[in-house]
Amino acid sequence: MEEVFFATPHALARAKERRGYNAKRALSWIKKALERGRDYTFYTSRERAYLREEGKGTCFALAYDGYCFILDARGACVTLYELPRDFGKKKLYVGKTAIRDDKKYANHYQKEENYERFVA
Repeated sequence: MEEVFFATPHALARAKERRGYNAKRALSWIKKALERGRDYTFYTSRERAYLREEGKGTCFALAYDGYCFILDARGACVTLYELPRDFGKKKLYVGKTAIRDDKKYANHYQKEENYERFVA
């Protein structure tokens, strides 16, 4: 019987480094990401472009639990890293420009009459 391959040693090392998981817990987490993770087709605009850009060549990217999992053609996790803080969250706009950090913007303009619009 052939053993199912879910993650490379590099991916397990990155899970230990970035989440503090041992190999068994990291493998379980990666399996959940493969089952429940969302690829670029689920998202729109910026998130879609971000996941498409990260999945280069024969690899593709999944977003799960605040992390980006890079998978090879076999479906095995090659590496993983943290997603940007605003990934998947609603963007706020002033005119035609996006607000990069809505909390910082709200603190800076908190005395203005439109403050309620920016409070999360």
